[in-house]
Amino acid sequence: MEKNIYEAPKATPPHEKPLGARWIGVLLSVLVPSFGLIRAGEIRSGIYWMICLFLLSIITCLIIGKEAFPVWMGYLCFGVLLITLLVNYVKSFKKGRMKMKSWILFIFLAIAWEYTPELRKKIGKAYKVPTSAMAPTLMGVSPEKPQNTRDIVAVDPLAYIFKEPRRGDIVTFSTKKILNISRMTKSEAATVYVKRIVGMPGERIKFKDGKVYANGELVENVLPEVEYVYPPTSASRFILASRDGDEYVVSENEYLVLGDNTGNSFDSRYWGNVPRESFTGKVTKIIFPFHRMGSVK
Repeated sequence: MEKNIYEAPKATPPHEKPLGARWIGVLLSVLVPSFGLIRAGEIRSGIYWMICLFLLSIITCLIIGKEAFPVWMGYLCFGVLLITLLVNYVKSFKKGRMKMKSWILFIFLAIAWEYTPELRKKIGKAYKVPTSAMAPTLMGVSPEKPQNTRDIVAVDPLAYIFKEPRRGDIVTFSTKKILNISRMTKSEAATVYVKRIVGMPGERIKFKDGKVYANGELVENVLPEVEYVYPPTSASRFILASRDGDEYVVSENEYLVLGDNTGNSFDSRYWGNVPRESFTGKVTKIIFPFHRMGSVK
């Protein structure tokens, strides 16, 4: 029997709602990646895209944070991630309908997706250098140069899981367990500092002729060529660091950290050592501005 090409399209069954607008699929995919495909009935494709986007975001954070990978590779992965997201949005521009099960799944995935940034931060993250305390290695804003563009650096939170911190490492750490900082700043709020490890656990550190001595021996070939000095005597009433004469005493499981710009750095010379568990990561590279990007030493 010949098919009638002029036959009217089948009507939507009365128990089903008509398909919703295409743009809703894009909106849902913005909130939960690839959920617009699930809404359109392409469940397998939606799950595939969701897994791919999640893994790609994890790989991007890993490559950005790890010291072994150059900066350009991190930008390349980030660009691939953005392109993949845009392609996913285009594919999600489809009609579909949301049933009760779909809404329950969407709410569950939306809540789960809210926690993925915290997971990514445990793999690799960015940190904006606030001050000039680490100049010239890392640049921030100073009273003399308030117009400076602050460096954005990559931090590897996994750096010290399988190995111990080393002298010369630039690290980020939380001030939460450093009581002297809250006493001196009169603030209980914890923040994140970036400094360089100079003194190791169990050492006695002193400065002489701008150089660092650990247990009486000159530290060479590890620290940058900057002048290490004691705080000015006018600041003595603010100094709460553990000090024995000209020597700073570093306890076990603690580290003495300094800014490379020792003339303008609020560091262990004032408030003491940093506990090992306070470290939040190792600074591996500068990722912005572009003319300064590269590994840090």
